[in-house]
Amino acid sequence: MKKEKGNKETGHLERRVRDGKYVFIVFIGRIVATILSITIAIVMLVTGEHSPFEGDVAFALMTLPAMETIGFFHSTVIPHLILRFIHEESKDLFLNGDSVWQYFSTRLFPRMSKYVGYELGHEAAALMMLTLKSYKRSTLEIGYVETQSNELQLRAWVQVEFLGDYWVIDPFSEPDLVTSWGNHRSRNRLRMKRVITHAEFWRHPMVQDFYRLISIPETSFIFNKMIIFENIGEPNYSLGFEEVENDSLNDSGRQLDPIWLTAFGADKPVDAQLVSRMIKREVAEGPKRHHYRKLMRLTKTRQAAVDAALEYEMETGITPTVCFEGLREFSLKVNGKVVS
Repeated sequence: MKKEKGNKETGHLERRVRDGKYVFIVFIGRIVATILSITIAIVMLVTGEHSPFEGDVAFALMTLPAMETIGFFHSTVIPHLILRFIHEESKDLFLNGDSVWQYFSTRLFPRMSKYVGYELGHEAAALMMLTLKSYKRSTLEIGYVETQSNELQLRAWVQVEFLGDYWVIDPFSEPDLVTSWGNHRSRNRLRMKRVITHAEFWRHPMVQDFYRLISIPETSFIFNKMIIFENIGEPNYSLGFEEVENDSLNDSGRQLDPIWLTAFGADKPVDAQLVSRMIKREVAEGPKRHHYRKLMRLTKTRQAAVDAALEYEMETGITPTVCFEGLREFSLKVNGKVVS
């Protein structure tokens, strides 16, 4: 069997960061061109014969290059600076063992959404808020966007204030990740519903626990537990972790956790192997056939284990620990002893 190659530098955003030096080269070139044009304009005004069009030409030389340079700085340089900041902040965070940056760079969330059958936009936006922990001028926003078929869909994104202006970071529906607030609003015809501030987001113990777990590769195998960031919907547009209030996210971050196997739907199970494969292969949008059959078998075993545990609890009043020993085998333990 041919082994798939791991590609840690994959993703269009990764390539944009690597090519970012050209953005600054072009920007410096524009600054030099602006200074040169202004100098020429001043020389024309001081030493020229002041022909009828000389003033207009000098004015154009002094304003147009400067306006283009400012426009380039706002439309290209600032988004790139924000992108580089996200890159630096996210490369030291992990999810299922891979750098969080790879989830953004390879657009894992939109691709995974096609497989599981529902949009993971709130999960993607929440992961971005976790990434921007040190940037207190960030907010998580929830609202309706108008699709190409004129339908309203509930989405989430992150807004940041940077250099006196507002920018949107949308890891789900924005291919370039960063766009201006004005462009985001006009393009999607937004209907805002809720804004969650940085302080409000981080006051929840489950958010803090999630961040703690993704700070270490070995404890980061909790992709399925991103379901806690799912939007519950109307009328208060709250997120999953807000519904459970102050409950903590107690988890060891194990690579195989069948209890959470079906978090995104029983017929579309997700495990660490699938997530890793989709990150390393940008064209992948689901498991291979043999992998899917394995996941479905494990899903049935998981359901049988849950049913057995509930039955034992009803009969004895004691909650057993479920231990999975293979695709088809499990056991129930109480105080370390097998009871079933």
